Amino acid sequence: ILGVGRIRDDVDWDGDTPVKVKRMTISLTWDHRVLDGAPAAEFAATIKSFLEQPLRLLAKRTVYVPLKASTMGATSSIAAPPKVM
Repeated sequence: ILGVGRIRDDVDWDGDTPVKVKRMTISLTWDHRVLDGAPAAEFAATIKSFLEQPLRLLAKRTVYVPLKASTMGATSSIAAPPKVM
């Protein structure tokens, strides 16, 4: 389950200078009996990168990376960030 929070104004720092930025929180919940934390963290990082650079979704090629089989014998796959040439 992927939960998406609202976009809010926030402050980040560039050295000693405050900079106004937009922030959004995401949270990911998964069944630990099926997947361990590493593939879930990779999936969350992929979602984050696509949200930060949405034009990457329009890239021509998408590479799919299979996840390791769980102890229950199931397999799944996630979309890896596309290679832009």
